[in-house]
Amino acid sequence: RIQTEAKARGLILLTCGVYFNVVRFLYPLTISDQIFDEALAITPSYGNAILGRTQSMMASGNAEDALEYLGQKAQEYPRNKRLGVANARYLIQYGKLPAAQQQFVRLVETFPEDGDLLLSLALLSWENKMEEDAIQYFNQLIAMDYRTEEASLYLARIAETRKQYGEAEAYYRKIGSGPNYTLAQIQLALLFAETGRTNDALQVLDAAIANDKREELKYLLAKSEVLARVERNQDAIEVLNQG
Repeated sequence: RIQTEAKARGLILLTCGVYFNVVRFLYPLTISDQIFDEALAITPSYGNAILGRTQSMMASGNAEDALEYLGQKAQEYPRNKRLGVANARYLIQYGKLPAAQQQFVRLVETFPEDGDLLLSLALLSWENKMEEDAIQYFNQLIAMDYRTEEASLYLARIAETRKQYGEAEAYYRKIGSGPNYTLAQIQLALLFAETGRTNDALQVLDAAIANDKREELKYLLAKSEVLARVERNQDAIEVLNQG
């Protein structure tokens, strides 16, 4: 029906797939802006066409115009998540981080249940050195019970950079399993070493080795570093020999 309706309006689309339920929009890189505009006027919310024109403009060396065009379309169709995300990613690619952050803010406001968008906004806020905003967004992820250990890891790192060591320790200790466990245990041990709690650091790493044999080498390297920091060099060498 879509293909038939588009043809009736003067736009040729191709269908493909086993059940012909996929719409293809093919265009040459040399297509003129006038023809693109004409196609968009027929199907103004057609995301592929909008992204296609953006890519065509970039391929022609008109990156700034392409970013402006895509940004306008993303605001014109705020419910089109794909356009919004593409706009944010292009902005990041071209180093326009504040503008990318604003795009993610709009996306999160439009799709408040999308944890991936919220995580992207939190990370970008941290990258833009807007720590208070980043903390707020990471805590929202924890409240949503979405990627909580990842959010805790970043909150710990923010607290550590602020020298809020007790808070950083609490966040690291919340990470009890999963892909961030190893990094959290090593960071916690190094935090203890930095604040003069060498024995606590060694205990954390020994417990981690007992719980996670697969990453034993990483823990031993961290343990050696902790010992070297307090000039227990011979002990550090012996730990390395265990690996």
